[in-house]
Amino acid sequence: MTAPVTDGATTATPKAARKELYEIFREDTPFEQKAREALELGRQYLGVDNGHLTRIDQETDHWEAIVSTDSSDGRFPTGLELDLGTTYCRRTIETNAQHTLHDAPNQGWEDDPAFEAHGLACYHGTSLVLDDEPYGTVCFVGEDPRDPFSDDESMFAELIARNLERELEREHHEAQLTRQTNLATVLNRVLRHNLKNDMSVIRGYTQLMSDELGAPSYSKTTLDNIDNLLDLSEKARELNRFVNTDFERTPTEITELVEDLAQTVRANYPDVSITVEYDDDITAAVLPSLDRALTELIDNAAKHGGDTAIVTVTVASVPNAVEIRIVDDGPGLDDEEAEVLKTGSETPLVHGSGLGLWLAHWIVSSHGGSIDATSSDDGTSMTVSVPRKPTANVDEELTKLTQARDQYQAAFEGAYDAMIIVNDDAQIIDANSKASQIYGMDEQELLGQPLARFFPDDFDFDAFWRQSHEQGTDLNTMMLLGADGVERTVEYSAANKIVPGQTLLVSRNVTDRLEREQALQETTQQLDAVFDASPDPIIAVDIDGSIQLWNDSAESLFGYSQGEVKGQQIQGLDLFPAGTESDFQARFERALDGEVFENLEVEQRSRDGKLIDLSISTAPLRDEMGEVSGIMAVVTDITERKERERGLRETKQRLDLALQGSDTGVWDWNMDTDDLYWDETMERLFALEPGTFEGTLDAFIRRIHPADRSHVETAIQESIESEEGYEATFRIQRDDGEQRWMNGRGEVCFNDGCERLIGVLTDVTQRKEHELAVESATERYESLLDAAPDPVFVADTETGEILEANEAAETLTGEPKEHLIGRHHSTIHPTGDAELHREAFTRAKEERTTVQALSDGSQLEMETADGGTIPIEISVNTVSLPDGDVTFGIFRDLELAQKKERLEAVASILSHDLRNPLNVAQGRLDLLKEEYQSEHIAPIENAHDRIEVLIEDVLTLARNGDTVGETEPLLLSDLVESCWRTVDTADASLVVETERTIQADKSRLRQLVENVFRNSVEHSSTSNRPQADDAIDHGGDDVTITVGDLDDGFYIGDNGPGFPADERDRVFEFGYSTTTEGTGLGLAIVQEIAEAHGWDISVTESDSGGARFEMTGVAVAAE
Repeated sequence: MTAPVTDGATTATPKAARKELYEIFREDTPFEQKAREALELGRQYLGVDNGHLTRIDQETDHWEAIVSTDSSDGRFPTGLELDLGTTYCRRTIETNAQHTLHDAPNQGWEDDPAFEAHGLACYHGTSLVLDDEPYGTVCFVGEDPRDPFSDDESMFAELIARNLERELEREHHEAQLTRQTNLATVLNRVLRHNLKNDMSVIRGYTQLMSDELGAPSYSKTTLDNIDNLLDLSEKARELNRFVNTDFERTPTEITELVEDLAQTVRANYPDVSITVEYDDDITAAVLPSLDRALTELIDNAAKHGGDTAIVTVTVASVPNAVEIRIVDDGPGLDDEEAEVLKTGSETPLVHGSGLGLWLAHWIVSSHGGSIDATSSDDGTSMTVSVPRKPTANVDEELTKLTQARDQYQAAFEGAYDAMIIVNDDAQIIDANSKASQIYGMDEQELLGQPLARFFPDDFDFDAFWRQSHEQGTDLNTMMLLGADGVERTVEYSAANKIVPGQTLLVSRNVTDRLEREQALQETTQQLDAVFDASPDPIIAVDIDGSIQLWNDSAESLFGYSQGEVKGQQIQGLDLFPAGTESDFQARFERALDGEVFENLEVEQRSRDGKLIDLSISTAPLRDEMGEVSGIMAVVTDITERKERERGLRETKQRLDLALQGSDTGVWDWNMDTDDLYWDETMERLFALEPGTFEGTLDAFIRRIHPADRSHVETAIQESIESEEGYEATFRIQRDDGEQRWMNGRGEVCFNDGCERLIGVLTDVTQRKEHELAVESATERYESLLDAAPDPVFVADTETGEILEANEAAETLTGEPKEHLIGRHHSTIHPTGDAELHREAFTRAKEERTTVQALSDGSQLEMETADGGTIPIEISVNTVSLPDGDVTFGIFRDLELAQKKERLEAVASILSHDLRNPLNVAQGRLDLLKEEYQSEHIAPIENAHDRIEVLIEDVLTLARNGDTVGETEPLLLSDLVESCWRTVDTADASLVVETERTIQADKSRLRQLVENVFRNSVEHSSTSNRPQADDAIDHGGDDVTITVGDLDDGFYIGDNGPGFPADERDRVFEFGYSTTTEGTGLGLAIVQEIAEAHGWDISVTESDSGGARFEMTGVAVAAE
């Protein structure tokens, strides 16, 4: 049923509503506008008062309406904040499923805090998940009760939620990509400009000081360390260039390349012997970066081998690869350097060569090669192995093993039967999902359980286990006692030693089947009893006319005993008066063709020759294939028992219809008296106790689903008026509350002036639900395709033609969907690699795995409309739809992930390789201060401090980003005063005007407060432009910093010069600074921390004209 549309709704059908919803999300409008329009459409479609997009924090029980259709002066406007416990949304979040109420006070919610607080009678909520974490809900509410929400309405609400979820994810990912790009830019600037320039300043001053002091011995050590830092900076810049630039492989003469590189290194180390050995010229396709890696390795061997080191470089050809072996007679690599060459892992390297070795490992690995380093007292041997060309095929045996593993796992997890694997100690070590249904315990909880606990106490488990463990067992039956206390009869088999020490036990719950078989046996016995006790003759013959059944009544009527006639052809008995044999044979053949005779009046003869008037009804008997295998006939003697004709015919009709199966009930409605007869099967179908049905048509109609009543009533009336058969499929509401689908059939009959409607009712729930499931799956496929957050292409499995693509696919390719549909899926990849991409797509489909690389080892890519390429990974799945098989290709852009990995790697380099030389330089400077007085010392020390700040700020952005840890209640005044004590505040003063306790991550909040304090102190001096000789004295003599409360947050303000009004929007940008001394990262970190907490941050002018930072949307901790 579709809900009424109010307030000028734009649609009244699901299809039209979906179309309007898609148009809303296709528009290039701000998120809030899209959300409000989508909620308004949902509000109208569901016929409720308001719709809300909510943000929920379960830790603080905080509920906020991010977007609402209610007006600003309404009860539930945008920005409204509530206690989660007073909302129905808490149930939606708890269950992570749709939660609906159509009449809350009459559904048991009259005492619920949500109803008591807001008085809302109807509610429809759908949960939202962002980055695998609960985000909030999309909910629709109304003050008045209504009919239950329909499936169409729930599906439409879910469609709105999924589209909003996708929009939220898109905004989040775009913001993250922007932050990462900005951070990479800042880091590149630090490496290329700030670090190098500051170190150059340090070196210049140090050289001057050394010259003035007569070049003391330690000055050379200091200068060497500074040079190492400059060299390290240059290597970091070079690493950044290699990591962020895509190069092409070119055929290269390797022996010639090695000779040239060796000559270059010889020039730097004239006392070192470097020889190159090879038999033949060797060519391989390599990247331009290989010469940098080999130079680093040869240089490292020469540098660390001593003044008269001997270095030998050997170039050799091996199958499909080139090996360059570099051997020296030096002291050997330490363990940390060897680990870098082997794995490229992050280690605390102690000198600048560590970065070079990391660079060498990265370059060789990018070729698909490896570096094997061995070290001893006699020296070091480093073997570089580089493939001649990218590997074309994966090892065949590994592929077979992988496929076998995947096939086993798929069979194990997807099996219809319960499967467990048991070790030699009879303990369960693996279980599939079906096992939890039989053993009454979650599959993870089953692991480690002793198998014996699931058997009754009187079961001989030792004998069972001995047989299963030592020999295995064939199919057998036993009783299991689940952890839930339920006894289940199961069929089982065991396979021992599937691998050494493991036994596979396969079982299937047959409890219901055995109960059905028992019921069938009882029904058969009942039918046999009916057959034997029937007052009517019942006869069954096969297709040849041989008598198979002949009951006592037939014996009494015709005078032939069962023993005489069974197996005899009925045509051979003297039952047919002269001239009627041909009529019988014709009717017999028609009956074999499936024709049913009802109340056929014929004249036959008994054994004593007496003519008998009979009424015969027949029904075909069918085998398992549905083919007619015989005829069942019920005979009534209408000559002697005319008065009982009606009763006999009713009995015959009920018995005839009852034979159709145990899920079919018989009914008989006397239209004159309104008496409606139901047999026991009918009452069971409606969950009634035998004999409790009221016996009227109205009692039957009341139990039909309200939406189907008029349909059934119309069908019955039309059958009566036309005197033709009646048939209808409809839903019923059983007395136990369950809803089932039924198919009703009936015929109008006239007996002695009495008009009756006789028929059967069959439970078709399973068939109907299957039909509805197919329809729902098709519709869900169509409706959710565009809601998928990742690009999706749908192709014909057989031809590869693209049949459909979603909006995300259009965005990724830069082409409209109309240009994509009809093309082969391989055409969306680079033209030169089309066949390789076709193979990768086929491999992903066959192996049901995610694919990132082509078969030649290169990156899987997609070609955009502007001719560019994007690195991607593909997940492929094949689905059977009513119109045929289609293949779904889900694409994911790897650009963001790759940038993040590179950023983290460079951040690690900053952390380890920059600090060690800096510490050495600082130590030497401290010694120098103790022995000499020089005007150059202060600038050097200031430059050291600034480099340390740069490193800390960059590491903070790279490692923490926009995340927070576990939050806790924090007294803001205590934390502020603690931060003040740790910051160099010079003569500044602090005023604390808050006693508020807030919910926050303590360490990250400290960082926010300290950064704002430093900004105020360092930028609030009266001159505001420090000269070269006052670089350390940033603090103003009279600056006052105040921390106070806002309605929904707090502020930190000062009485310094503040920020120009036209620059306040830029203060949080990466790199923004009002002084040449600033890094431009401190306030960017402040914004990252605030937004990671879900707060809003802004900068304005304080009451005294200085800067004031305001944090709003701050959660106040519960008392």
